Amino acid sequence: PTLINEASLKAQYLELPSYSLIANDLLAKIDPKKHVINKDSKWPYIKLATRSIEFNKLTLNTPTLGIELNKYPSVAFCGTTGSLNGAASLDGYINTQNRSGKLHANGSLDLIGLATEKVSEKLPEFIFETPPYYQAELNLGPNFTLREAQIKANINNLRIEDIVFDKVRANTSFRDGIYTIKDAHICRNQQQLHLGLSIDSHNNDYQSSLIGSIIPDDYTTLLPRWWASIFKDFNFSGNQHAIANFNIYGNTQAKSSNLYYGRAKAHNFSYKDVAIDEVDLIVRGRNNY
Repeated sequence: PTLINEASLKAQYLELPSYSLIANDLLAKIDPKKHVINKDSKWPYIKLATRSIEFNKLTLNTPTLGIELNKYPSVAFCGTTGSLNGAASLDGYINTQNRSGKLHANGSLDLIGLATEKVSEKLPEFIFETPPYYQAELNLGPNFTLREAQIKANINNLRIEDIVFDKVRANTSFRDGIYTIKDAHICRNQQQLHLGLSIDSHNNDYQSSLIGSIIPDDYTTLLPRWWASIFKDFNFSGNQHAIANFNIYGNTQAKSSNLYYGRAKAHNFSYKDVAIDEVDLIVRGRNNY
């Protein structure tokens, strides 16, 4: 037998507790051109649209998805959805037995909304004056634990606390408990910074590289205590021409860094209230020295 007309299923409310899934106003359709009914028939290709899907504490708004079940319990999907104060195209698969999978997403999303409540309490306020754009690839282990992530970010007009950044471009990743930012380019007025950062979540050790032209005091409220300790004896309020290249190592729980070294050229600043017109320094220090 052959399915002649398009088959459809409507549900005002659907809840699958074993998958932590709730759907509202669901419409599922089976295309007769893609499904022939016989004893060897594969699972049908399903087109699905809903008003909302709540899945593992994440809400998808008006998603439109194609669902492929041929390799069940692995369920492949692709489509578009609204979520996290934005919208994105997505594709990937979910293993329904051990609740693992992979996800690719491209679009404008507020990924800060994915942070746990414990992490969110420690973060400053982020305000996106224009929608950010992300390309994200997530590898999820059993019970949807984050095993690996790759994210490219393109953000304009970002406000963090009272500081506005004109442009942020960055490649970030997470693997084996290590968070990495590489190839980050940050612009703010005439200040520019290339940033590299790695943080080990197991012991809170970090290493960072900074290359660019910035006024360090501007960012004290956003950064850990060690940042202020490095620059506490400097006053850059009159500096319009400075460039530096630094490497910094330490632990996020410590008041000061373990080791920092680099080179800096600057004009019109003061050190311990002594005015300096111009300087070219090679700096190396441990802890508070």
